[in-house]
Amino acid sequence: MMLAQISFAVELIAFSFGFSLIIWSMRTQGAGTMLAKIVGIIVVVLAVLDMVCTSYTSARYSTMMHKMHQEMMMRDQGMPGMRPGNNRMPADTRMQRPGSMPASQQDETR
Repeated sequence: MMLAQISFAVELIAFSFGFSLIIWSMRTQGAGTMLAKIVGIIVVVLAVLDMVCTSYTSARYSTMMHKMHQEMMMRDQGMPGMRPGNNRMPADTRMQRPGSMPASQQDETR
């Protein structure tokens, strides 16, 4: 998410540079003003397109991360023997080696 914010800030800088180039070319008379106007228009159009694309992808990324976080929280609540905020499983539900019995059943057989 931080990269999207940095990218958007750079795009705003490019937009303001292109816009100022357009304004400068309109106020100044002489050679090179037409080229400056064309370059300014190209920079502004590309910056606007890039801002739209960055906004869209960052919005999709944040909704995807929010959805993934919700699914992880729901998965944690639905596991047997677990409470929210407790990451340790009870001893009886841990994976056992094939052929071995849980600790609670071993005590009963002795």
